[in-house]
Amino acid sequence: TELHLTIDGTPFTLITDSESMLKPPQGLALGYERKLHLDRGLLERVVLFRAATGATVRIAFTRFASLADQHVLAQRVHITAIDGAPEIRVEAVLDGAVTNNGVQHWGQMQATVDGDRISLLGQTNQSAYVLALASALVAPVEVSARADGMRASAVAVVKLERDGEVTFDKLSAIFTSRDTDDPLGTAKRKLAQTVAGGYDALLAAHESAWAHCWEAVDIEIEGDEAAQVGVRFATYHVAIAAPQHDENVSIGAKTLSGMGYKGHVFWDTELFMLPPFTLTLPKVARNMLMYRYNRLDGARAKARENGYAGAMFPWESTDTGLETTPQWSDPFPPDGHRIRIWTGDNEQHISTDIAYAVMQYWQWTGDDAFLIQHGAELVLDTAVFW
Repeated sequence: TELHLTIDGTPFTLITDSESMLKPPQGLALGYERKLHLDRGLLERVVLFRAATGATVRIAFTRFASLADQHVLAQRVHITAIDGAPEIRVEAVLDGAVTNNGVQHWGQMQATVDGDRISLLGQTNQSAYVLALASALVAPVEVSARADGMRASAVAVVKLERDGEVTFDKLSAIFTSRDTDDPLGTAKRKLAQTVAGGYDALLAAHESAWAHCWEAVDIEIEGDEAAQVGVRFATYHVAIAAPQHDENVSIGAKTLSGMGYKGHVFWDTELFMLPPFTLTLPKVARNMLMYRYNRLDGARAKARENGYAGAMFPWESTDTGLETTPQWSDPFPPDGHRIRIWTGDNEQHISTDIAYAVMQYWQWTGDDAFLIQHGAELVLDTAVFW
């Protein structure tokens, strides 16, 4: 979900290249600051931008994915005219053509418009999951919307006087066929509730959820500021990726911060990321273990394919629980040779790592019901494999 701005016709673009970052096309960024508020789960950018006409504005962006409601995304841009009387054009975009490092996951994707609100409805190529996004641009002026193929946009234009201010909010709702039989209808209804409640109420609920989260997970380190920031930064990234309400997902190897491994789950999750949740948010730890339990059939299938009984968990796990590690690398230049990838065949500690996490969770939480109904089966099937 994107926001595009033009100031007096000058596109506002911040380039990530360090040398050209402060020289957007036709305009100039006179100052730039970006902050990640770990305590509030809020990303903030503030830019002092001069358009080609000489008009200068202060642009403050804030955005968050709600911790209080996993189906809601919120973005705000607040613009102040510092010099001149600029015309501000804001375009809120839903773009279904975004890829994962060039890989297109969508077999079909269609953008639609309903009044001044925009939406996307698509289906994944491989697993046929349906995804729906519905979005609204909340502005103090009339909003126009249009859709073209895989892209939908909503546009608002405001003329500011010097020292004038304007705020635009882009609110979005997202659902999949894993959540409901009608992802698009559900997303539109959630969006209507979100718009009615407003950005400030969403932010307040989000910040309250983060306050409760930090109360449970925070580790305080005295006398070493770098270590304190490092621990909280790592905790934040694990917390935003953790399955708060779902027993069929876990934490991918790159959490939510990178596209590598395409969200696949590795043994590192059980050994390194699950124990802190066992101690602080045991319901989340239980969800992560249930992800493995719900994929026992995939682990049993891998064992059978390799001539074993019991559960042989994969090196790379997805929604099916089957082994998804490629056997060969991509071609290397210049001759196109490939390297054999043996981890899916030869790494045999994975099942034991999961069994270890099950026993640790049970011993630390005393969750006898989980052990009886689910955990023991994971441990015993691992024993059968060994």
